[in-house]
Amino acid sequence: MSCAAKGYQVGRIVKEIASGVNDSRRKFLALLSDPKTSAIVVEHKDRATRFGFRYLETLLKAQGRAIEVVNQAENGTEDLLVDLTAIVYAFCARLYGQRRAKRKTEIVVRVLEATRDTEGAGDADATIQASQEVFEKIVAGEQNPTAAYMTGKLKIKGDMGAAMKLQKLF
Repeated sequence: MSCAAKGYQVGRIVKEIASGVNDSRRKFLALLSDPKTSAIVVEHKDRATRFGFRYLETLLKAQGRAIEVVNQAENGTEDLLVDLTAIVYAFCARLYGQRRAKRKTEIVVRVLEATRDTEGAGDADATIQASQEVFEKIVAGEQNPTAAYMTGKLKIKGDMGAAMKLQKLF
């Protein structure tokens, strides 16, 4: 049943490509935190969240808001298999992403060390300093480089313009 058939006034349509396991979905979080949004309508329950849907539903109801599912699952086993597949996929992606970030960091560090040894100190237009942990998070896309700089986790000395050109590496 559509929103029009239920008499809902559609304030906005939000489309976001992300797993229901992912709890960092910017657009969905904005909907949840907006008290002016009185009802959220999702195509399938797992579009909102894979787990804890009743918690979400209860919290919104306590605020005088609602979340409705248009297409209820006909087969609980099918939902369970989809959930299990999504969890395995999410964990594999996270694990392999961390490994890839670590390998990429090691390569960049080796290149930088080799460059430093051949060119000598003082030749750089800019120097960037960060812990290995922060650098790995930046490479993995888990840490915003600008935020790291603003919070002092990443330090830049020398030509800021030259340092900014390195952003395309990440």
